[in-house]
Amino acid sequence: MRGNMAGQILQLIYDRFYDDGGVWPTLGYLQRALNRQSANRIDAARIVQRVPAALLKPLPSANGYPAPTERLVLTAEGIERCIGSGEDIENFIAAIKWLVKMAERADLSDDQGEHGLRFTNRQLAEAVSLSSGSDQNAVHRLVAILQSEGWVRSYSDTSG
Repeated sequence: MRGNMAGQILQLIYDRFYDDGGVWPTLGYLQRALNRQSANRIDAARIVQRVPAALLKPLPSANGYPAPTERLVLTAEGIERCIGSGEDIENFIAAIKWLVKMAERADLSDDQGEHGLRFTNRQLAEAVSLSSGSDQNAVHRLVAILQSEGWVRSYSDTSG
């Protein structure tokens, strides 16, 4: 795959992820975006299947073709290659450092060992030095990135 096309695809995915506050776009969204940008018919599924897994999580496919509802999830390395992603990458690195420190301090012989570390949006925002007035979407994007990289399994924040 040409590097320029891969870069354009990554940027389209990241921009939508950013604009939607941490919700990964679907293959159908990407197809519509590509249709708007080009007079030629570009098959989004074929293109994303050729993007290296180091940049974009591989899509599950039935009969070799992914469904339009499949989510396009960039890896941290894929995000890092996108224009405007610096803050998200900095927050991701700070969050990993914080999670490692939390894990080192946690007594994993109790309930946390089975269920993992628990934290709230507020704790995560404070850990990565996001002010309380910061865009809440930055925290949502951070959680989505942590999930996609396997640092957080499931997340539900009901306490702030």
